[in-house]
Amino acid sequence: MKRKLLLISVLTLFGILQNVHAQIPKVMSYLGILTDNQGTPKPDGIYAFTFSLYTSETGGVAIWFEDKNLTVKTGLFSTFLGDVSAFGPLVIFDHAYWLGIKVGVDPEMPSRIKLASVAYSFNALRADTALYVKNFALPLTATGSDINPLFSITNTDTIGDNVVGTAISGNSITGYGVMGSSRYAGVYGYASSGNGVYGKGSVGVGVYGYSDGGYGSVKGTSNSGPAMYGYSDYKNGVMGVSTSESGIYGHNWGSNSVGYAGYFWGRVTITGIHLDGGGGIRIDHPLDPANKYLYQSSVSSPDMKNIFDGVITLDKNGEADVALPEYFSALNSDFRYQLTGIGSYAPLYVAQEIIGNTFRIAGGSALQKVSWQITGIRKDAFANKYRIPVEELKQGKEKGHYLNPVEHGLSADLGITPNLPPSDGNFVPTSQTGPVK
Repeated sequence: MKRKLLLISVLTLFGILQNVHAQIPKVMSYLGILTDNQGTPKPDGIYAFTFSLYTSETGGVAIWFEDKNLTVKTGLFSTFLGDVSAFGPLVIFDHAYWLGIKVGVDPEMPSRIKLASVAYSFNALRADTALYVKNFALPLTATGSDINPLFSITNTDTIGDNVVGTAISGNSITGYGVMGSSRYAGVYGYASSGNGVYGKGSVGVGVYGYSDGGYGSVKGTSNSGPAMYGYSDYKNGVMGVSTSESGIYGHNWGSNSVGYAGYFWGRVTITGIHLDGGGGIRIDHPLDPANKYLYQSSVSSPDMKNIFDGVITLDKNGEADVALPEYFSALNSDFRYQLTGIGSYAPLYVAQEIIGNTFRIAGGSALQKVSWQITGIRKDAFANKYRIPVEELKQGKEKGHYLNPVEHGLSADLGITPNLPPSDGNFVPTSQTGPVK
């Protein structure tokens, strides 16, 4: 008498992927009822089963099969498919499969059973194409060449807030969210319109780079917008620290009349020594602010000199006491005086030098106005420790080179500059440039 197989359920125990390195059983749990044509359960006993997998509902050749003897009790039987014959490389659960069942010498059951979606969790081991990945936290180690990317993800989402999505996002409580190491670029970012690399730090540093040598730990190149951009609501937008050379170095490959090595819009604070080749100011011209600039040069001195001046009216005796700021004597030393009468000549002179931040003028006419100026050399703690040398010999590689070689009629190659990359900025090998696809 022919047998009839009634399917109760098909499920897999291979649906939870916790660690790609763990030993996960690649089997499917199967439960069924064996009956005759009238639906009566077959007698208790041991029966020979053959289970086969097909890629089509009818016809075709089985891509996997296994034979096993199963105990049937009140018609019920259960088994693990794949525990006798492992699923081979043809069974990767990336498309539809049908299960065929044969009992004893009888032909295979005429109706194959289409597997439910649970079985396809086998494909999670492969993960060769990820359309959507969330909370991806598996340890991943790979090796390859310096040219081809070891791991590549592309975000093509154009729905809602993900019009400009994130291909890779890294998060870490204490360490690095994303970390890369390479002979050339540890982490490389490219964007045709947005940010090639974007970093945000709620407390610490959004993007951190470290380099033992070369041209720097973080480099930006742009043909149109800013090569590097930093923004912060509370702290520093861009911060540079160095123990030997420049924390932040800017170089303009053009001439001094084209572009800027550094451009600051807003207030600037410098706590150390400030050196320049020719200081000055530039403002909107007061007579034509919409169309002209006005430039003024700074006054320099071999000393750290402060200037104080003013106009005072003499008393009926042709004298006056000039009061200076209360910090004057604490800040300055080596005073110099200059007096100029206004309106008429007078043999003006300093009747009393500075005592208690006050000095006296005498020799003028009653009620005469006098323009006065006094200078002093700084003597505060910073100035005493960091006096600017008036003359200094060039040392080492700076000898025979110039800060402004072109202005001396010499080649720009004789300039004193740090070890800079080429003017085109291309210090990464050709195979490493351009967008990584």
